[in-house]
Amino acid sequence: MSSLRAASRTVAPAALPPAALLRGVDLGGGRAPALDLEVAAGERLVLLGPAGAGKSAVLDLLAGFTRPARGEVLLEGRPAAGLPPHRRGLGLVLPGDGPLPHMTVAGTIAFALAGRGGDAAAVMQAFGLAGLDDCRTGDLSPEQRVRAALARALAGRPRLALLDEPFAGLDSGAREAVLADLLPVLAGTACVLATRDPAVALALGGRAAVLEGRALLQAGPVQELYEAPATERVAHLLGEANCLPGRVTDVDADIALVRLACGVDVEADAAGAVPDADCLVFLRPERIAVAAGTAGEMGEGALAATVTALAWRGDHVRLTLALGEGTPATLLVTRPIGAPLSGLAPGQRAAIAWQPRHARLLRRRPEMTAPLFVL
Repeated sequence: MSSLRAASRTVAPAALPPAALLRGVDLGGGRAPALDLEVAAGERLVLLGPAGAGKSAVLDLLAGFTRPARGEVLLEGRPAAGLPPHRRGLGLVLPGDGPLPHMTVAGTIAFALAGRGGDAAAVMQAFGLAGLDDCRTGDLSPEQRVRAALARALAGRPRLALLDEPFAGLDSGAREAVLADLLPVLAGTACVLATRDPAVALALGGRAAVLEGRALLQAGPVQELYEAPATERVAHLLGEANCLPGRVTDVDADIALVRLACGVDVEADAAGAVPDADCLVFLRPERIAVAAGTAGEMGEGALAATVTALAWRGDHVRLTLALGEGTPATLLVTRPIGAPLSGLAPGQRAAIAWQPRHARLLRRRPEMTAPLFVL
């Protein structure tokens, strides 16, 4: 009986090793902190940062194009030193990639599937390439070339996809269309995507690692980084941001009171607040309510401001406002098309307000807390 019970026990599946792991690697020739980076099986990780941040350096290490001066690269738990790129089980897209230059789109997909099995027609359908079988690179639009490059890289269901600025050169509409088709295909595939575009990072979801100067500034779920950046630089790399200098004057439960440098008292989330400490009040432009008229007319907690500029940007309107007297603070507010804007014009009075939980406090001069950054 006891042996029967033992044989029938459910055995928990072993945890899958990380799809990729950089451990103690040096991206900056000894000048930058060592970097630890883990990509879990099936995870999407976005490397976000400006040119020269180290994004392509990370991809080159994972692909085997370069070797770290120190540290190591592991793929599925095994050291990758000495393993050439073509034996790493990767799907790779570099900037400007498309179909193989000497092949048609259909021929490129068939080549990618050779020895792996799979239906080339189904792959082309999934990537929006149906009907383009006999086309070559010169016959395709920029969007179609991106689709063909992604289809070639992902057709064989690689263990790890490395995508370096795959949407470079596409307008926002084309980028959104390609992303909509890409996300279902990526399900279950570990992916590292490098981009300068925060809109791509937010649309792809998953985790993000914000890089600059070949060092990691912050890492975590991309929506969390957008809402709660650790520094002013991270805030701006993830999108438009207001960062208003001030000083914490009081902390009451979960609310911090801040006197801005422009002389206005505002409320913010108390997380990280230190009484009498200098700070920056961080607010995303879409988190601020705005209306024509006085602060009293808007209601309790509203602040008086003056509209200094208004610009239409297709899907939204950007308002620039001056807050405070003397040397006023400049505040950016965005509103979707169709939002009521009556009475809001340059030179006109306005009232603004925000929920304190949407205003985060950042240090004025954040310090690096450790030489080793771990994702």
